[in-house]
Amino acid sequence: MNYLERCSRLAALILLSVCLLSSTGQAQVQTPRYTKVNLNCNGFYEYLPSGYASNPMQKFPLIVFVHGLGELGDGSAAKLPLVLRNGPPKLINNKSWPDSFTVNGQWHKPIVISPQFIKWPTPGDMDTLVNHLMATYKVDRSRIYVTGLSMGGGVTWNYASNSAAVCRKIAAIVPVCGATTPSTARGATMAKHNLPVWATHNQTDPTVPVSNTDNYVSYINGAAVPPNPLARKTIFPVSGHDAWSNTYNPSYRENGKNVYEWMLQFSREFNSTWIGGTATAWDNNANWSEGIVPDANTNVIINSGNVIMRRNGEVKSLTVAPGASFRVDAGYKLNIIQ
Repeated sequence: MNYLERCSRLAALILLSVCLLSSTGQAQVQTPRYTKVNLNCNGFYEYLPSGYASNPMQKFPLIVFVHGLGELGDGSAAKLPLVLRNGPPKLINNKSWPDSFTVNGQWHKPIVISPQFIKWPTPGDMDTLVNHLMATYKVDRSRIYVTGLSMGGGVTWNYASNSAAVCRKIAAIVPVCGATTPSTARGATMAKHNLPVWATHNQTDPTVPVSNTDNYVSYINGAAVPPNPLARKTIFPVSGHDAWSNTYNPSYRENGKNVYEWMLQFSREFNSTWIGGTATAWDNNANWSEGIVPDANTNVIINSGNVIMRRNGEVKSLTVAPGASFRVDAGYKLNIIQ
């Protein structure tokens, strides 16, 4: 190989390295969104995987990460960066987030949304957020995952087990040192609907007792009809509250999978549910390929399927033509627009 050939090859290698670095950097962009989602959330970090913009018809898994108590804030430019302290948003911010995850021979590139809450979020706050994300992003609604640490771990437990509808909406959860009181009823809900759970905790946690995780996993697996798969737990044999650094480290694996690969192996049959603003409101269960009904007076496109309306024991079923829409007016009157 002569001198010119060696120079040419070296230049090509340098160009390839620059391109690869550029591609990796682009895949690690995390954008602050100062968007009022509800009264408890005015902003979040948005991570869109590589290929998101260039594939308009492709749907992507969604991972929602819920921060701890120390990262509460008003979602402003001054406070939102607190969310970058831990977990997936920290990995993305440090350029150490994998561009994709390979599970059972398939590549997955999840959207990652990291909201900031003003105060401890309720299951309702979480559901409003998830509905907003489903309506805003190209989400594969069979692959919605929720995880969080400390306060966020408790929020993850409480949200996913809040109702049968929510439990069926979530494909898997990873609560980390979850700060919530375990409930046999909530454990039974997760067991009944076979919600995949991998919970982690440190053995000697001075802030949130390890019994929270131990008892929740016991309640789920000890239900009258145990779930498939059984809930699993990892209790790290260390002291301190920080179980999240190990848990969220992509290099930490059990049975060959890190927590992201573990979540992504699970999916749910798509089902979109809306419950109105009062206890007597209609419960609208609809099977369709796109669209949700976040509130009354909202038009939603339904590509195919049936709409089932239930109220006080009364059931109405309607077959909706492809491309039709329906609107639920004040008073919960159903209007089909062909």
